Amino acid sequence: MNQIYILTLFEDITDMKGKIRVYARWRPLSDKELRDRERLVLAAPDDFTIEHPWRDEKTKQHQFDQVFDNFATQEQVFEDTKVGESILSGSSFTPCNSFLNPSTC
Repeated sequence: MNQIYILTLFEDITDMKGKIRVYARWRPLSDKELRDRERLVLAAPDDFTIEHPWRDEKTKQHQFDQVFDNFATQEQVFEDTKVGESILSGSSFTPCNSFLNPSTC
C-alpha cells in the first residue's frame, strides 16, 4: 500500500471520530522580498514536515497533518483540507497565520 492510500484511509476513520487537524502553508516571497534578494528558509522534506534553520545552524522540524508549500494554490488547499465541507457541516475551522509562534492563534 502506498502512503497516500494509507493516509486517505486514516483520514476517513478520523473524520468519523472528529479529530482536530493542523495544516501548514507558507506564502511565496513578495515582489519586495524578491527585489531585496531575500530567500526562503523553509523546506518541506515530505508532505507532513516543515523544517527551518535554528540555533547553531541546525534545523528544526514541525509535523502537521499536511504541508502546503509556496507553490500550492488556494484551490488545492481548500480541496485537500476540505475547509468548505467542514464549515458547511458545522465543524469549527480556525485559520492561524503564526507558524513560529502558534500561541498567538
